[in-house]
Amino acid sequence: MYNLTCEISIGSYKLSRVTNVEIESSWDMLTSTCDITLPRKTLFKDKKIAKDGVIKKGDKVIVKLGYNGDLTIRFIGYIRSISSTVPLIIKCEDEAFNLKKGSITKSYKNVNLDTLLKDLGLVHIGAQPSKLGLGPFRISRATPAQVLQHLKDEYLLQFWFRDEKLYAGLAYWPETRKEHKISFEKYELENNLEYRNEEDISILLKVINITPDNKKVEYEYGDQSGEVRTIHYYNRSKADIDLLAKEDLNKMRYTGYFGSFTTFGIPYMNHGDVVTLSSICYPERDGKYLIKKVTNRFGQSGFRQIIEIDIKVND
Repeated sequence: MYNLTCEISIGSYKLSRVTNVEIESSWDMLTSTCDITLPRKTLFKDKKIAKDGVIKKGDKVIVKLGYNGDLTIRFIGYIRSISSTVPLIIKCEDEAFNLKKGSITKSYKNVNLDTLLKDLGLVHIGAQPSKLGLGPFRISRATPAQVLQHLKDEYLLQFWFRDEKLYAGLAYWPETRKEHKISFEKYELENNLEYRNEEDISILLKVINITPDNKKVEYEYGDQSGEVRTIHYYNRSKADIDLLAKEDLNKMRYTGYFGSFTTFGIPYMNHGDVVTLSSICYPERDGKYLIKKVTNRFGQSGFRQIIEIDIKVND
């Protein structure tokens, strides 16, 4: 029998009971979030949270969830806000919370990604591509978080935290990847997946090539009436782009599953992991997929993970 257990540290206080916890995390999100719902009369050392102000914005939060006392850390971050509603909701953000403070003004005649991140004071796991030239770059009274968001929007670079460490540049890092197996007949609880054939998938791929002088040259591949996808390359020849674009289109147009599914709280999955989806009834549809987003929901309704998959991967 599986019994839900949790340990939530908020500042110097610890809780072993909550009403609900919801955690959202994706490589596509600069900030992972965690909402903790508590009964209004929850006490910390005989003090009421809301009335006595025993916790405050900026307090560190560590959330461990699991079954039967076997807990894993699902979130590390800080309190962003505390509601005045009933029940009490504590909204938290991961390490990106600290990047939304202060103001920076700086200009460069020419800078690469690695140098920019270091100048922002960001300790990061080797930025990839670290030597990407950003050309002339100006920061005017912006927080580090706003600078990273600009890099996400303009250069399609990805930035996300795990275990309080910033991963810079790429959506998927092979060294963080773990593999999981989900059988629809055994583990999956809710299926919002669609199985599609490659010939039915229509994609217009827009490729933006950034030159060393920071100019952007755009090319288009695929179906003009298809779903638009955009990717960036850096200082590539037209011949290289033609080849890479063909490879990327093949990755995006595949026969397999699209969408999300819901499973139990174990096995613990992270975005960037690989999940093998299998079925006894339809074994010909078995395949491996990268995980784009994970939502953890823990509380009165049980413990669930909502897994959003990305592209299919080869063995």
